[in-house]
Amino acid sequence: MPHIFISYRRVDSQAMTSLIYRSLVQEYGEKNVFMDTKAITSGQWWAQVQSALAHADVVIVIVGPKWETEIQNRLNNGDDYVREEVRIALELKKPIILAFVDGENGIDPLRLPDDIRDLPKYQGYQILHEPFFDA
Repeated sequence: MPHIFISYRRVDSQAMTSLIYRSLVQEYGEKNVFMDTKAITSGQWWAQVQSALAHADVVIVIVGPKWETEIQNRLNNGDDYVREEVRIALELKKPIILAFVDGENGIDPLRLPDDIRDLPKYQGYQILHEPFFDA
């Protein structure tokens, strides 16, 4: 079974990320899908994130409408852990899948810092709400 790491911004894609997480867990099992709010136990959370990234077979980067803006807003703050997750995934040459949610449909490489500028070169898919609701 593949180990899947989900990278996302709570500020712009929490709801869709939760739906995607549940769908992946149904398919691959809870032990094979890492989402911070579901998988981190007590202790040093960032070490757990780094370990999950190192062991991941694939990284899904969920991109919502505020994703790029948050990159810009946090450029000089040193607290952009999503950017750091992406940087590590690129550095480790992990397969990356971009999941565009809530109307987002791409990333402008010119709005990204140099250390993650290659991210838009990875395959992306638009994820719509409809498949996740079987009411």
